[in-house]
Amino acid sequence: MGQGPLPVAAQYDRALTRLALVPLLLACTLLTEAGSVPARDGAIPGARDGGAPSRTDAQRDAPRDAPAQPDGGSGGADSGGVWRPISADRAPAARMSAVTVWTGAQVCVWGGGGPLGQLQTGAFYDPRRDVWQPLPTAGAPTGRNLAAGAWLEGQLAVWGGFDSLGNVVPDGARFNPLSGPSGDWLPLPGGGPSRRLSPASVDTGSALILSGGLDGNTVLADGAALRLGAAPAWSPIARLDSTSEARFEHTAVWTGSEMIVWGGQNQTPTATRTGAVYDPRTSLWRPISVQNAPLARTVHTAVWTGSEMIVWGGQNVGGDALDSGGAYSLAGNSWRALRDEGSPEPRTYTRAVWTGSEMIVWGGGVGRPLTTFFDTGGRYRPDVDRWTPMTRVGAPSARAEASVIWAGSELVVWGGLGPHGFLADGARWRPD
Repeated sequence: MGQGPLPVAAQYDRALTRLALVPLLLACTLLTEAGSVPARDGAIPGARDGGAPSRTDAQRDAPRDAPAQPDGGSGGADSGGVWRPISADRAPAARMSAVTVWTGAQVCVWGGGGPLGQLQTGAFYDPRRDVWQPLPTAGAPTGRNLAAGAWLEGQLAVWGGFDSLGNVVPDGARFNPLSGPSGDWLPLPGGGPSRRLSPASVDTGSALILSGGLDGNTVLADGAALRLGAAPAWSPIARLDSTSEARFEHTAVWTGSEMIVWGGQNQTPTATRTGAVYDPRTSLWRPISVQNAPLARTVHTAVWTGSEMIVWGGQNVGGDALDSGGAYSLAGNSWRALRDEGSPEPRTYTRAVWTGSEMIVWGGGVGRPLTTFFDTGGRYRPDVDRWTPMTRVGAPSARAEASVIWAGSELVVWGGLGPHGFLADGARWRPD
């Protein structure tokens, strides 16, 4: 049986525990069943901290039981793409829930939680050359987890989250790789939103828009937009109204002109199946249809295909992991269910990306705290409503809350939390 949502304050405490604020708490809560000790932070040969940078009602209401997955990428009879390992030379220290962005040429990983607390280190990864280049730490924000981030105008922007003392922080910084011989960290302007962790955020290409989140006690309904340029500045966005309440652990996608937020937990807290569309040109919200919408859920995934928002996985009101989802048409303000056949096992804290033709879901786990981890994934084609499995041959070991991103022509997976602790390795996957 699943367990229902916790009170908001307990949710915050759980987040701190889950993300390894204290190694002892981590060992007692996340890893007890694994019977192991968390991996040592920073145990990567050749790594260093510094240097130059070189980013429905119509759906199944009863989730399947999720079988445990082996800790490793052992091969099987399945097919679907090719995995290749990622170099560990100069890679960042082991971590989970890091800010992860795609610059157009490189993946940037920064911050997140490790065995000794929240991290202020990171690195750029060039998938063409399989090379890591660490970011400098001088001037970097304090180590933090569950922060928001974006690649804006050639700079990495990081904001919010919580630090190693459990404080939710109301600040951030931007890293300009072209400033100085090895790039410089610069503070973000004042006037930003109030402190929060786990806001939904989108990168519009010219702005980082944040909405909702949790300040430690209160679920938030407001937000703000950050723009850089010659005079970096924050501007407030309209609060979510009564048609789409304050929420956290929700998702957001950018359509090219509007932001869609959906799901998550409200102040009750109860998982929701509502959402809203925000138009930054008018600063107005409008609700989206709930007819045939997916089951209420939190810690799920969402991607934008160019015409639909696809929602999948997560945890329902009763605490059960889900293997269902739905696709929302912005033009028609309508939902359709995704096909069940061939979908990955039920899971939470998974990652999903859009490749230009299909959604890829990989990794994740089951339980609060997490007790089961996955090294499996699936590819969903919305044009034919079909799932295809991904190969496990050469796949990274089972993990949740990893850095997962589509790097132009391949999927990059790095870091995360597995049954034996924090991870500092990964792999790249290409389609057939």
